[in-house]
Amino acid sequence: TNVGAADVDYDTDGAINGVEYIFGGSPISGSDNAKIYSLIADTNADTLMELVMTIAVPQGTPAFPAGSPSSSVTFDGFTIEVRGSTDLSSFATTVTPVTPVTTGLPAAPFTKGGITYEYRSFSLDGSNGTPTKGFLQALIR
Repeated sequence: TNVGAADVDYDTDGAINGVEYIFGGSPISGSDNAKIYSLIADTNADTLMELVMTIAVPQGTPAFPAGSPSSSVTFDGFTIEVRGSTDLSSFATTVTPVTPVTTGLPAAPFTKGGITYEYRSFSLDGSNGTPTKGFLQALIR
């Protein structure tokens, strides 16, 4: 086994190296996890809060398109996908990239292992005013 391979969990913290690399964590430290944050914020200036997820990605990651229902891009051989759900039985709820929500998060951009990371945020469609349950998930493939 190549301990540095993308599909290996070198530090045995439950996240494989590729996930930690893409989301700004450290694959050699079990206490330096991927930077993925769930937030409640108003991203459309209507004073109603919605479900938002902010993730760290390496600078140079392409802009995420509006999702239908997921939003995904490819960077450095990895597909980064963000998808949404209201019930966890399917991920069919559209996610929309929004201006990064960073209130209360560690400062960005930040550099780790020679890689500079920035934040990207996504809103769950239909969550304006948080009328129902909602879930956002970030995947690496």
